[in-house]
Amino acid sequence: MLVREEPGDTRCTDRRIVISSDGGPVRNFDVEQITWFEIVRYGKPVFRQPLNGYFAASFSTGRQKGELMTFRGYRNNQKFFEFEDTAKPFFKDGLSVEGPKSILTASYRDAFGKDRREYFIVSYDAVTLLDNDEGAKRWQELQDLGSKVQGIELDQLVKPTQVKAWVNSLTPKIPAVH
Repeated sequence: MLVREEPGDTRCTDRRIVISSDGGPVRNFDVEQITWFEIVRYGKPVFRQPLNGYFAASFSTGRQKGELMTFRGYRNNQKFFEFEDTAKPFFKDGLSVEGPKSILTASYRDAFGKDRREYFIVSYDAVTLLDNDEGAKRWQELQDLGSKVQGIELDQLVKPTQVKAWVNSLTPKIPAVH
């Protein structure tokens, strides 16, 4: 969900993820998320960058039905698009920034007392429910990514000199054009 925080502003400044249950009541609800963005070459992903602090807060409602939890960022959407615009001139060979994306894993006990785990990919305003095997695999890949690639915060990439230094640090990690 994209939100305009300033009345009359035409840009959506904040991004939120709202998790809800429209079915039976859930108990022991817990959700985790990992957010990242991708460096793409002509639309094809070549590098994943973990994104720390994109959602600054999470709020659980304690309910068993309806809205269960919200992940909320403060001006995160605005910061991402400012970063993306700043990064454009520093990328060559068809490279660009795409994202942000999040994977969520939700565990709960359903109305029949069965423990469940579900995985979702959130990209822009699209939400995709993954089957459990694919979801568990993608979740593990993205968890492991955090130990291989240092996560960044958008507040670290505000000035063009910071963005340029970050892009230059990526060069050895991105496959060359063949």
